[in-house]
This record gives sequence, C-alpha cells and structure tokens, in this order.
Amino acid sequence: MVWTAIAGSVAIASGIVVGSLLLVVFGAVGALDGAGSTVLALHFRHALHHEQISEQRERQALIAIAVGMGLIAIATTIQSLSRLVGGNHTTEFSAVGTAVAAASIAALAVLAAGKQRIATRIGSRALLADSHVSAMGAVLALCTSVGTVVTNAFGWWWLDPTASLVVAFVALAVSVGHLRES
Repeated sequence: MVWTAIAGSVAIASGIVVGSLLLVVFGAVGALDGAGSTVLALHFRHALHHEQISEQRERQALIAIAVGMGLIAIATTIQSLSRLVGGNHTTEFSAVGTAVAAASIAALAVLAAGKQRIATRIGSRALLADSHVSAMGAVLALCTSVGTVVTNAFGWWWLDPTASLVVAFVALAVSVGHLRES
C-alpha cells in the first residue's frame, strides 16, 4: 500500500506537470490499487475476528474495485479521445515519472502474482479482482515507461493517448467481467 501510494502520487503529479495522460492514468490505477488493498485488508481483518469471510463484504469489495476500474477506464477513454481528436501535442518528458513507472513494473507484477495466489487459495473474488488491478498497473507501468521514452525520443504525440486508450479498453472489459461476477 505504501509503494502504490508513493508511486501513484508521484506519477499523477509528474503527469499533470508534463501533460502525460499515461502517467496520470498509471497514478490513478495505483490509487485504485492502494484503495482496493486497504478495503481488502479491512475486509480480511473482519474475517479473522469472525473466523469466516463475509460474503456481503466480499461482494461489496468486488463491486467497489470493479466500479473504480470502470470509472478510470471511462475517464481515460474520454481524455484519450479528446487528445487524439484535438491533436494535443503538449506532452513533455518526466524523468521522475518514467523512473517510478519503470520501478513499478516488477513491484506490481510480484504483487499481482501474490494476490492472485492468495485469492485462489482462500476463494476471494474481490482479492482476485484486486490482483487484476495490480497486473493492469504492471502492464500500464511498462506502457508508461516505454511510451514516455518513445514519445520524447521521436515526438510521437499520439502514442500517449493511444496507449492510454488501449489500457482503458482492457480495464473496462475486466471491470465489466468482475461486475457480472458480483
């Protein structure tokens, strides 16, 4: 939770400063991952005190994570399309944001695998959904790292909103899938 809070905050701030949608979206996914982890920690603490997982709390956590992912996907789609249609060329390079995204690739991949392993073991759909948020964050971290470097090196202004749009579509599909499960 500490890593996602720091990395997400740095990515959002860096993205706003340089106009990088990829960095802002990466930070937003990090914020969702941190929020989801917090909700799940409280959910599992409750389960420990009552010696069972509450189906109602499990469902609420799953819905909260899926809705958060869907909202990020919708906002990203709107912003990406706006930038593509408007031909927004204002993205600059952020060494700090790119470094945080690069460091997050491995951190989030390991976190996603651990969450998925535990979710399967205890039968938690909410934790599985949260593992998907972490995995999406790892993929987004890779896209962000490569995208910001390539955009800066070649001046491909369209790469930032296009990559963000692809991630948004995947996030929306995963969100809808989890909402159907709930």
